[in-house]
Amino acid sequence: MDLQYCEKFGYDKSRVDERLVLVGLSEKDHAIAGRLQQEVIVPKFNAIVDQFFSRMLQNPEVKKLLHNPELIKIERVNQSKFLLSLGMGFDSLNYFEDRLRVGVSHSAAGLPISLYICAFQLLIQTIIDNFPATVRSNIDDYQAFMRFLLKITTLDMSLAIDTCFINQLKSFEQSLDGMQVLASHLEKHAVTDSLTGMTNHEHVFNELQQAINKAHTEESPLCVIMADIDHFKSVNDNYGHLAGDGVLKEVAKRIKNSLRGFDIVGRYGGEEFLLILTRADLQTARMVAERIRSRIAATPIDLPEGLLDITISMGVAMVQTEEAVNSLVDRADRALYNAKHNGRNQVALAE
Repeated sequence: MDLQYCEKFGYDKSRVDERLVLVGLSEKDHAIAGRLQQEVIVPKFNAIVDQFFSRMLQNPEVKKLLHNPELIKIERVNQSKFLLSLGMGFDSLNYFEDRLRVGVSHSAAGLPISLYICAFQLLIQTIIDNFPATVRSNIDDYQAFMRFLLKITTLDMSLAIDTCFINQLKSFEQSLDGMQVLASHLEKHAVTDSLTGMTNHEHVFNELQQAINKAHTEESPLCVIMADIDHFKSVNDNYGHLAGDGVLKEVAKRIKNSLRGFDIVGRYGGEEFLLILTRADLQTARMVAERIRSRIAATPIDLPEGLLDITISMGVAMVQTEEAVNSLVDRADRALYNAKHNGRNQVALAE
């Protein structure tokens, strides 16, 4: 027999033996299993199956699951096979494989664990009710059958619960993974500008606040650059907003490719970008800004509308002692204004 479920749920001979010890089954129980089949189950087989299903279908949950005669017929066949194999070869991997397979099918059908427990208890009671007079009148046989029924149904029930629990756990883990992916996606969406892929205005401002606090604490230099695409309105007016979007995405790409790995850049709004350069003094920040400016100006942007020559103006400011976020951004913005006022396509330093 293919042992795919034993492998899936981690049952080898060693673990089988451990489970048997746990429920109290041993070699001598094989004889009792054979007698139970020969003296009770086989002779009273139809009566046990009929009584079991009659009692089970009194439960509203079961009636809901077995809502048509065809399903009841299928389940009767499965239950018949289960009953005729009850306890036979219980210490083999094949027995475990068969029980695990039943558990998987019931788990896939959505049978709750609570119903499993009730069903096994009801099965025990139905078998006991069909003990012949020869067993009932012999106290030793009666107790031996009762003890074996308790042990074998505990084993079978434990395997069924294993499959339900593990499958539900995997389902939960998959759902949790999906939720984490969704949460990550939502978090990223909340802080990312959808067009450029940069952080958005709010998040880049939060990043700047944290960077300034760290710079003040460590007494390390920090610079910001305000950058603005020159004559961007004319791009939209002359070529349309799709062309404008293309320019924004390409400029954003060139800016990101010109920065150090730990620098931060965000879309400040419209065609403006805010760059945060940690551990960079004014001279270093100016060099970075010039590199960005020259890379944008050097190569026209290739769009379906044609090749567009684009330039950018930039204002650079270094944080001062105890300076607040708004003050630093305002100084960089005024430097940007000066760059624009003095002819564009240039870098200006804040006072």
